[in-house]
Amino acid sequence: MATESVKKDIFQGVIPLGASKTPYKIASAFAVDRYDETADNIIAFLQCNVALVVNIEKRIIFIKTSNCILHAGNLASKLFEGGGIETLAVGKVNDNFIKISKLLYPLQS
Repeated sequence: MATESVKKDIFQGVIPLGASKTPYKIASAFAVDRYDETADNIIAFLQCNVALVVNIEKRIIFIKTSNCILHAGNLASKLFEGGGIETLAVGKVNDNFIKISKLLYPLQS
């Protein structure tokens, strides 16, 4: 579970994604390691559909829940110059990530 010091570093929002522009609850954070664990904790804590975790090498680790119909690999390919499988993908911090980040707001304690 997120502690007070970690909560301020999590950003969230509802963003329409995919071909159908379905709104998804998304959360994003930075991490130096344990990216999948960080994403899983964020998803569990916030009950969001998608977690974007950015590492120090400016790579995005994209993990989605099973109830989210997005294909993580396809979305990472289209938006983040990356790829992956249905539930997990990796991409680059690029202009699309910056645009999405501007739609997220800090988690309120």
